[in-house]
Amino acid sequence: MKICIIATENYLYDTRMYWKEAMSLRNKGYNVTCIVMSEDGVEEQGVTDEGIKYFKFINKIQPYVCKMFSDIYSKYTFTKNTFKTILEFALSEKYNVYHLNGLYSLFMVNAIKKHTNSKIIYESREFYPDAIRDYNITCGFKSIEKNVYSYYMDLWEVYNAGKCDCIITTDKFINDRFKLKCSNKNIHIVYNFTDIKPIDKVNWSEKVYDMIYCGGVTKVRGIMQLLQCVNIGRKYKKNIKLLIIGPTEPSLKCEMNAFINDNNLQNNVEVLGRIDFKEVTKYLEKSKIGMVTLLPIPKYKKNVPMKQFEYMAYGLPIVGSKLPPIEEFTGKSEVGILVNPLNPEEIWEAVYTILNDNDIYKRFSDNGIDAVSRKFNWDISEKELIDIYNKLL
Repeated sequence: MKICIIATENYLYDTRMYWKEAMSLRNKGYNVTCIVMSEDGVEEQGVTDEGIKYFKFINKIQPYVCKMFSDIYSKYTFTKNTFKTILEFALSEKYNVYHLNGLYSLFMVNAIKKHTNSKIIYESREFYPDAIRDYNITCGFKSIEKNVYSYYMDLWEVYNAGKCDCIITTDKFINDRFKLKCSNKNIHIVYNFTDIKPIDKVNWSEKVYDMIYCGGVTKVRGIMQLLQCVNIGRKYKKNIKLLIIGPTEPSLKCEMNAFINDNNLQNNVEVLGRIDFKEVTKYLEKSKIGMVTLLPIPKYKKNVPMKQFEYMAYGLPIVGSKLPPIEEFTGKSEVGILVNPLNPEEIWEAVYTILNDNDIYKRFSDNGIDAVSRKFNWDISEKELIDIYNKLL
């Protein structure tokens, strides 16, 4: 069986799309091709070391024209020629299933249905209407334009997803949205649980960092509050150390550096930027507490942050936000302390409590390892994914 994954929002080695889904399908005997964004502006095709065929596309000239939403539309979607290139490659071979990842991959549904009899899966990882509103800072008429566009895309996504044979979501909030609004009722949750194997016990001799943050480095993910937390904590623990891993926008990087330099935190904060996925576990092993202090924007009140499961797998107690997707997993599993992410002092108090109470640390650490071993692991999600494919074919 041949599978074509079209991911309009991901680079090739995306954690979920490639290392989890594509590899799970490959390991079960499926022939997998991935169509993804080029990370370096070069159109390329080939085969990975894991035996997965790929095509990297770049954005072409001649953009779609949408005058009313021109700014925000061009930011999120691709040009007409780009979609044409993607479709030409996707239709160049006969596939049994097209697995569409990302909102704008739905632009290809009608063409795939017209030219093939293949099954189509649509996967939604984001609550896109909220993402459009939350990730774009606007004022005046631009705010009205943004809100109108987000509501339009809400209807557009649900309508086009309804044309697919199956819809995969990554959490119950997105799942409930499609079940409520979509004509297609073949909807399943495949949680983005970690594929990192849980450790047997914590190795204290390897610990270097008191706190670690992994993921996209943005203001809405609470990065400035974490820096403020370190600045407060240094008064009580002079050598407090925070490690930040993940891609950072240039403008925010300047603001972070200014805060670090103004407060003499050069020895307390280490910023690594983007690293290879395979390197992440090395730094988890060197860290004591995992930070998931996302700000309370609408999107984060719905989407489940994957990093909490990675922290659990390595026995890291968690300091997380008092938000439903974190309360459901970190809170109920008793693997950390939940805080108001807008309050750096409260964040520090939670960090201090965990670092200075061995019994609390061990309880949170053991609970996290146990939770991943029993229920929050990719093996469980993989079974759901393969079951979807088996039933569809």
